[in-house]
Amino acid sequence: MCLWVSQWFSQAAERLFLYVLILLTYVQTHSSFSTVIPALGFGLPAILFGSKVGVYVDRHPKKTILIRVNIMRALLILAILYVLPMFSRSLWAIFTSACLVSVLSQFFMPSETTLIARVVTDKTDLLKANTLFISTFFAVGVLVFTMASYTAEWMGQQGFLLMATVFFMLSAWVVSLIRYQEAPYLPQFDWDEWWEQYLQGIKFAWQERQVRLALLGHLFVTTIFSAVTVMGVSFVDKVLGWAPEKFGYLAMVGGVGMGFGMIFVNHLYLEYRLAKIVSWGFAVAGAGLVFFAIGPFTIVHFFGLLFSGFGSAFVFVPIQTILQTRTPQAMQARVLAIQNMILNFSLTLPILVLGKLADQYGIFRVFLGLGIMSIFIYIAYRISTLPRERHAAA
Repeated sequence: MCLWVSQWFSQAAERLFLYVLILLTYVQTHSSFSTVIPALGFGLPAILFGSKVGVYVDRHPKKTILIRVNIMRALLILAILYVLPMFSRSLWAIFTSACLVSVLSQFFMPSETTLIARVVTDKTDLLKANTLFISTFFAVGVLVFTMASYTAEWMGQQGFLLMATVFFMLSAWVVSLIRYQEAPYLPQFDWDEWWEQYLQGIKFAWQERQVRLALLGHLFVTTIFSAVTVMGVSFVDKVLGWAPEKFGYLAMVGGVGMGFGMIFVNHLYLEYRLAKIVSWGFAVAGAGLVFFAIGPFTIVHFFGLLFSGFGSAFVFVPIQTILQTRTPQAMQARVLAIQNMILNFSLTLPILVLGKLADQYGIFRVFLGLGIMSIFIYIAYRISTLPRERHAAA
């Protein structure tokens, strides 16, 4: 319970920070492409060394890492607010601020997800725990973006950043209350050993088929949600004609759909294989994006986004469970750090390309293309599994 509550505070703080950066960027540029800048700042540190911190996390107490990272992020945001020229009109200041916070965040996610797998040992309970934590991940994003959209006029950017600082400190305090027997601390190793262990994690993730497919699926579905989050501010301004501050309502619609989807995932898991549930998720999410792209009215756009969120839940939760159950405990943090790197990579190059395409060809065509690709992934899965299903039936 303490780990879950700490996740609420930590995710809320990070989303508040991201909201402020995206809003600052769009107000200055009014471009879908430019809103990628804060996302790029969050993603680059993960690409550069996100997967490599897994070796460190595997060998150090997870609880201690979580506490230290939260405190350091709180102090860093205070420094950004009062020391660094955060609120200058320089986009480089926004980019640098995102990078600094992201560097610390790379240690947080693999520590948290590894700790979940340690505390919950039963496979059925692990799926439920992942459902709870992933639903919280998106629910917090929905609540924070919606609340920020509603209160932006009177709270202001400084108020949001101060609130983020408080939330990070509260998260550190709640983690300190966790009673859990930590694994042995293994600090003694040289760089050659570190590099060898890092390559072992990469090799395992690539050679284990289900792990490899789970990571690739995670990349695509997080790219979809990253696109909605980053380019949503342009959508509400240029398409719906709303104030840019209201872009959080798009996250709310997608998050509500995902919440409903997660309710169904636990029931489907009792009857179907995780890989099949993931394939259904791609089909449903793709159909939702097509509706979102070609809908003639606002209500149709929102229905499509709701449907897309519903299908995405069928992808996120099983993939997390596959990674935890298929990976040996000794290298779980390394594989989950690769997952974190992929999550952040979806905020960089794919969104950079999509933002440019949105400015050039229109945001609807970008989402239509993503929807069609998602449906093709489902078709490819069905074609690849038909021979095995026929053989099993025979």
